[in-house]
Amino acid sequence: MASVDGGKGYWTVEDVNGNSSWQFAQATSTLKSKLTSPGWVTNTAGDYSANEKSFLNSPCLNIEGIELPVISMDMVINTQENFDGAVLEYSDDNGLTWRPTGNVDSGINWFNTSGFFAGNIGSSPVGWSGDSQDLEDNPDRDTLVQARRALDNIGDLTLGERAKVRFRMAFQTNGDRELEGIAFNNVNISSRNRISLVENFTNESDPGYTSNNVAFKVIPGNETAKIQYHIGFPGADPNYQINTIDPSARAGYYGIPYTDQYVPRGYVDGFSDGRFDQPAWIQGRFNKQALKNSPYTLAVSTLPTTDPNYLKVSISVTSLVNIPADKKPLLQIAVVEKTVGTNEFVLRKLISSAAGRSLASPMAQNTTVIVTDSMRIENNQIDVTDLAIIAFVQDEVTKEVYQAGLDLNPANLPNPNVTTSIIDFMEGIQMYPNPANESFVIELPNKSESPLSVNLIDQLGRPIQELFFEKGEQRKSINTQNLSEGIYIVQIGTGKAGVVRKKVMVVHK
Repeated sequence: MASVDGGKGYWTVEDVNGNSSWQFAQATSTLKSKLTSPGWVTNTAGDYSANEKSFLNSPCLNIEGIELPVISMDMVINTQENFDGAVLEYSDDNGLTWRPTGNVDSGINWFNTSGFFAGNIGSSPVGWSGDSQDLEDNPDRDTLVQARRALDNIGDLTLGERAKVRFRMAFQTNGDRELEGIAFNNVNISSRNRISLVENFTNESDPGYTSNNVAFKVIPGNETAKIQYHIGFPGADPNYQINTIDPSARAGYYGIPYTDQYVPRGYVDGFSDGRFDQPAWIQGRFNKQALKNSPYTLAVSTLPTTDPNYLKVSISVTSLVNIPADKKPLLQIAVVEKTVGTNEFVLRKLISSAAGRSLASPMAQNTTVIVTDSMRIENNQIDVTDLAIIAFVQDEVTKEVYQAGLDLNPANLPNPNVTTSIIDFMEGIQMYPNPANESFVIELPNKSESPLSVNLIDQLGRPIQELFFEKGEQRKSINTQNLSEGIYIVQIGTGKAGVVRKKVMVVHK
């Protein structure tokens, strides 16, 4: 908002009762002045008007090209609780109808009131009222907060409708008691960047194992990385016998008592309020964690080794902000087996140990640290062709997981049967044009002798498209018209036959 229209963002005032208090300026009143740069405020120097009904209308926006969109704003709130308030509404039909942008507590510092004594604010029964210091996601009771809400999980806002969406801040008061009101600026719509870590502590002998396991498996994987730990309580579990040390150490780190009340146990980014088959806490935690900007990016890959019994991993950790000295970040690297009977993402090893590896703090913004390590595959019960690698950064003290990264289809898997001829074949693959606009072609050095898988993967490690070279095919075209601009990984082959990865850039002209 600060970069266009002198900071106003082309928002315009709509005054219904002729007494709107909206101004764009630097606030000077006691609470609203916590907004240290100019913004939209209800009376810069004092209180809002009695019996006010007004709107701030945004221009028509096209946010269709923003993947995983989130709207955020810095704001101060001080109104008569349950009587006066504000709500951010959206319209997908050029302002004919308006709906609330989510529900109460559906984001971070998002709407805190359902039902105003004076009726709807704008067209909505929900919104903000009272004081920003009392918002649920503001334990430090700060006057100035940042409100954040996802825009891709609002039921009425489809992908196509994001090309013509409008917002408005509706504000309404009664004639009883006027306070400072509301102030906001730095309105921004950007893409989420966090991959949440989902951890499941379980035991196949526990009566709650099956229902909890089913609930863990159905958690969507598009913004998550999953690890399942099989622990030694309450009874026998064959997966626990493969690695008894690492799952027990993680359970000890979280302080999980070995009782039926705590096993099974689910965690989302280091937070838990029960099992995965007790879903009341799950979606709320996912919503809030996904909205937090991660201070790190993680890139997970593998490296070739001279010993085919070893798996060598490389983790690139980049700080997106300045990491202060009081933080205690730990890097954990987990090797999981994706499918084991009815289980998924079963931990096989934490590299190098369950203690993790300390990352530097302070750490300047845009600093990159590359960590390499390896593990030997010794247990023949582990299917080496079905391994995945998950890395995550976790605060040693608070236990919050700041970011996760994953490689679901790693190359260079331990496999003594991969022959030089297969590797030469894979490395001879060509892709063109690169950069690609509407499509690009994958060309093999000769016709495929058997079906060959192709996966297109985005920078967060998520599969976008999957297709196959059938026996006898040599060229395959991939359509990129519906892809966002950026760099993608083309992964060709499987862990058993050998894998090659190439980068392609999508640029729409």
